[in-house]
Amino acid sequence: MKINHTAVNFREIRMGSIAPGMLFRSSHPIKDSVQEKTISILANRCRIETIINLSDTILKIKKTIRRLYMKSVQKELDNLFIEWKAAYPNDTISIDGILDESLYWSRIPRIVFLLKETYGDFFDIAPLSEDCPDGYGPDGGSYWFWRNLRSYQYIVDGIVNHDYNIPTNKWLSKQSLQNEIKDIMETKVTGIGYMNIKKIPGTSESNWKDIYAFAVKGAPFLVRQLQLLKPHIIFCCGFNNTPRKSIYECLKIIEPSFKNAKQLSNCVYENNGVLAIDWWHPSMSDIASYEWEQLIDTSQLNHPNVLQAITNMQWS
Repeated sequence: MKINHTAVNFREIRMGSIAPGMLFRSSHPIKDSVQEKTISILANRCRIETIINLSDTILKIKKTIRRLYMKSVQKELDNLFIEWKAAYPNDTISIDGILDESLYWSRIPRIVFLLKETYGDFFDIAPLSEDCPDGYGPDGGSYWFWRNLRSYQYIVDGIVNHDYNIPTNKWLSKQSLQNEIKDIMETKVTGIGYMNIKKIPGTSESNWKDIYAFAVKGAPFLVRQLQLLKPHIIFCCGFNNTPRKSIYECLKIIEPSFKNAKQLSNCVYENNGVLAIDWWHPSMSDIASYEWEQLIDTSQLNHPNVLQAITNMQWS
């Protein structure tokens, strides 16, 4: 078949910061099957993966663009881990990131759970595999880990979306909320960002000295991963009070701008429109039975400063 570029007005577009070979245009509307086939052949030659038809509805175009964006982010994450492994060839790097892209990018808020390290054979964590297409939990290496992580996610979602803000009836009806959280804890965790600081497997007892060392060592890669995930909220899971060591302190190593974060409540900080929550590790069984209750307290997520910050946030 003879290819006629002119007949379909197929050409490259170069403007702004768009790299060469990334954006092309063609005739609109498509008038016949020959023209459609010509455009498809030319698109294939230029390795174009996504074609947007400008005669589609706004909703359909937005969905196409979001799908394209998700694919782009995952590709960048894949490349990041390739670089990471090349930089530390003697380390066995665990892969983490987004649990269910479509859910994560459609959620308000987007939550990234920042944790210490992976454990045992829980290694290739993200994207979700065919063995765990619906997410993780409720059971795992620790009885409480996924159950508490799910309750954190649910409570934060609820507060941001005004289900558990004072003085809502749900928040005031403690017994009703207890039953609801108990049921939620038995559902799978998905639609989140999941990031370990130490990307090589550890033991059941984490060594804070190692965690801090890996935060320093991996900071150039960890900050890029965090930036790609674009969280609204970073949930820092884990601290120790004697002496004070925490995942939130590690966050300040990874992203130094958090050193200037504004403290909004006992556990919540705000930095450039992103909230960070400094909280217990989800495997802490001795506090698991009342952990979520403290999280919604007026000294924590339901503090007036936090609620005002949530109201002011740009959820994009």
